[in-house]
Amino acid sequence: MKRILSIVFLVLSAQVLWAQDIMEFVVIKDPTDTIVNIRESYTAQSSIISTVPNGTLLFCFGSRGNWASVEAMTGNEIKGGYIYKNFATPIYAFTELKPTDTKENQLVLQGQGIEIIISTGPFDEKQHTYKYDETGKYIIAIDDKWVWGTDGGMPTTEYKSVTVSFNGDTVTLPKEALHNLYQPNFTHTRAYYDEAADALYITTLNSDGAGGYCLVFVIKDKKYKERVMNTGF
Repeated sequence: MKRILSIVFLVLSAQVLWAQDIMEFVVIKDPTDTIVNIRESYTAQSSIISTVPNGTLLFCFGSRGNWASVEAMTGNEIKGGYIYKNFATPIYAFTELKPTDTKENQLVLQGQGIEIIISTGPFDEKQHTYKYDETGKYIIAIDDKWVWGTDGGMPTTEYKSVTVSFNGDTVTLPKEALHNLYQPNFTHTRAYYDEAADALYITTLNSDGAGGYCLVFVIKDKKYKERVMNTGF
């Protein structure tokens, strides 16, 4: 129940700008430099624990005064710190593409001369290998990869394809962009376009009710760049 409530809070929080704390992905933008410092605490005198270049996508877990608490996930490890809040732009501040067609297994979003088609389908248990915990009851890896979207249970759905058309030029996300992402959710899927940076962000909150995760696909300069994820709570 606690994790379900956390998911609800996350979705509601994502609609609020810096007037309140938010939990959302942000794009790092410093107009005076090419990199931004991540500090151990929320003061300019705090130790620098890392630096990130402009354009980096980080998960923001709220703010404290003029500082934003951010997290980055490397593998399955989350590392967090603080950046100056003015350098963090929530992705929902960019132009939103609107859903134009939603079916059970397909979502279409359009706007700014861009069309996104996301297709999902059933997860085929027979096509994969599994690793279980010491009890033998809970799945901890599928095809030797971390499982996103379930809390130890068998997935039922997965992404089949994501294609993006920019006025006729089509970008198809590679297989590695979609692997181990389960229980996709169209209800919380959004897309935002930063025209100045030619960057498209497709974001969603996926889960089976317990194994929730936040996800962003990043398409930069009309090429697939990366996927960025966080548990979000």
